[in-house]
Amino acid sequence: MAVAKGMSSAGDSPRDEAPPGRDEAVVFWSWIAVLSIGLGYMLAIPLSGR
Repeated sequence: MAVAKGMSSAGDSPRDEAPPGRDEAVVFWSWIAVLSIGLGYMLAIPLSGR
C-alpha cells in the first residue's frame, strides 16, 4: 500500500524491507535489459534484410 510505505509497524515481515540500493540496482539492470534488446533489434533487422 503506497500510503503506509513510510510507516513501519512491528508486524512488518523482514522480506518487505529491501536493503538500501536494491531499487537502484533493479532500475539499472532493467535499463540494461531494455537497451540490449533494442540494440539487438537494431542489428537484427538490417542483417535479416527486411
